[in-house]
Amino acid sequence: MNRVIHKIKYQMKRSKLVLSLYSFYLRAKEKLTYNLLNKKAIKNYKEELRIVRSGKIKIGFLLQDLNVWNKESSIAKVLFNDDRFDVYLICLPGAFNDDRIVVRLNENYNNVIEEYSCQRCKIINAFENNKFIDLRKLKLSYLFYTRPYNNFLPKEYRSYNTSRYLKICYTQYAIILDNNLYKDLCKIDFFRNVYAVYASTMDEEKYIQNRISKMGMSEYQKSKYFGYAAAATFLDQKINGKSAWPENVGQNRIVWTPRWSENNFGRYGKYIIEYAKKRNDIFILHRPHPLTLGTYLQTGKMTEKEVEQYKLLVNSNNSKLDESKEYGATFWQSTLLITDYSSIIFEYFLTGKPIIFCPSKEIIYSPIGLFEEMLKYCYIAKNWSEIQQTIDMLLSGDDFKKNEREYFIKKEFGLDYFNAPDKIVNDIYEDYIFHGNKIRN
Repeated sequence: MNRVIHKIKYQMKRSKLVLSLYSFYLRAKEKLTYNLLNKKAIKNYKEELRIVRSGKIKIGFLLQDLNVWNKESSIAKVLFNDDRFDVYLICLPGAFNDDRIVVRLNENYNNVIEEYSCQRCKIINAFENNKFIDLRKLKLSYLFYTRPYNNFLPKEYRSYNTSRYLKICYTQYAIILDNNLYKDLCKIDFFRNVYAVYASTMDEEKYIQNRISKMGMSEYQKSKYFGYAAAATFLDQKINGKSAWPENVGQNRIVWTPRWSENNFGRYGKYIIEYAKKRNDIFILHRPHPLTLGTYLQTGKMTEKEVEQYKLLVNSNNSKLDESKEYGATFWQSTLLITDYSSIIFEYFLTGKPIIFCPSKEIIYSPIGLFEEMLKYCYIAKNWSEIQQTIDMLLSGDDFKKNEREYFIKKEFGLDYFNAPDKIVNDIYEDYIFHGNKIRN
C-alpha cells in the first residue's frame, strides 16, 4: 500500500514538474515572439523612412466600417480644404474569414461616393477584378485606419505589412473610459505598427506612451493628445445634423441607449415603454446599441416574435425606435439621456444636458480618471424606481448638478477641444517636413 501511495505522489510531482516546464516554455516562447515582432516593426519603420517622396502629401483613409467612419471624417474634411494634401478614401468590405469576403463592398462604396463625390478627394474601390489593389501604387505617406483589428483585414492591408511603405495613423472610434477596454481597443498586433496614435483623452495618451516605452519603440512611435476628433463632427451636427425626433414633439425628450453586452435592455425596457404610455408630456427615443436585438435573438433572450412586438410597442406609445446611423442632432435636441456604460456618455456629456447612468449587474467597471470625474456630475440609478424618480425630478426642473457639470465641461474641455482635427492635420504636416520630405509644387 505504501508503495502505491509513494508511486502516486511521485507521478503527481512529475506531472507538476512537466506542467511547470511547459508553462515556462510557453512564457519564453511568447516573450521571444513578442520581441521578434517588435524588431520587425522597427525594421518596417526604417524601411519606410528610406522612401523619398515629393509633391503634395498623400494621405488615405481605409473605410471599412461606415458606422465608425464619422469618428475620423472630421479629419478628412479639414484635409479636403488644405491644398498641401491629396486625400484618398479607400473603400473595402467590412469583414473577412480567412481572407474570403463575407460582407459586400457595394453598399459602403456607393454611400461614400454619394456623400463625398463633390469633395476634393479620390474615392478608391479597394476590391477590383476579384482582388485587392496594391496600396503601394497610390504612394501614400500616411494612412488612417478606421478600426484597430487586423483580423478583419485582408493580409496585404494589415498593419504589419502596410507599415513598410507608409506611416499608419490612428484615433480611437470609441472613447476609452474603462481600463478593461484597453485590451479590446488597443490590440498589440495592430498597434505595434502604428506610427502615430492621436489619443482622445489624456488617460489614453499616457497608456499608449507607457506601452511604447515598454516595447522599446519610443524612437519609432508616438502618441499625442489633441482632443477627440469626433467632437468636431458632433458639434457640427448641432446645426447641420438630421434629428430622429418626430415633428411637433414637445420639450421633454428622453433618449435611452442600452448596450447589447448588458441586460439593462431586458431589465428596464418594459418599464420605459409603460412610463411613456402614462405621460403624454414626454417622448422617449429608444436607441439600443446596433448589436442589441441581434444578440438577444442569438442568445435566446428574445424570439423573433418578441422583437417584432417590442418594435410595435415602442413605435406606438409616445416613443420611437431609432435605428439611424447619426445621433448628434438627436442628442443636442434632447432633454436628458438614460444609459449604461458606453462611450456615448462622453459625447452626450459635451451637450451639458443631464445623464442618468444605470450601472449593470453583469459587468464590473474599472473606470479611468476622466470617467470617474464625469460620473460625479451624472445621476446614478440602480433600479427602475430610482430611474423614474430621477426622470420626474429632472423634468420638474430640479437639475441640482447642472452648474457644477457646466463648470467642469468648460474647465476640462472648452471650445479649443473641438479643434482636434486641425491640430492633427498640422501635426502630420510638421512630421512630414521634419523627416526631410520636401514638398514641390
